[in-house]
Amino acid sequence: MLDKLLGIPKQRSAQFRFIEAGRKRLMKSARVRGIRLERVEFVVPFVEDDFGLSAWLFYRTRDDVAAYAQDGTSEELQSQLRTELAAVGYPPEWLPLVEYRFASKEEVDEEYNGRYYYYVK
Repeated sequence: MLDKLLGIPKQRSAQFRFIEAGRKRLMKSARVRGIRLERVEFVVPFVEDDFGLSAWLFYRTRDDVAAYAQDGTSEELQSQLRTELAAVGYPPEWLPLVEYRFASKEEVDEEYNGRYYYYVK
């Protein structure tokens, strides 16, 4: 209802619901596995019919970013996020459009005073 009032297209609104559900599932899994994943932010294009998606996964520290890249954890989380998105109904034709980026809360705190919005912008 609010989406209609705000003028958000139905497909974009669905995309937002899918990515929020996928985020929750990924964060829960990471917590259970002891992965120091602090936050997941998503950025979608402004173009109504472009369903690309940038997924930003933030670990606690820069050292975590390096360690998880080296030991394969980051790659596992990419795969898991794709799986979680598919499980909640994310359209299969949109999945290849997801790009993954990794950073740390430490960087956001030091360089952007904790403001994730400005970091991913």
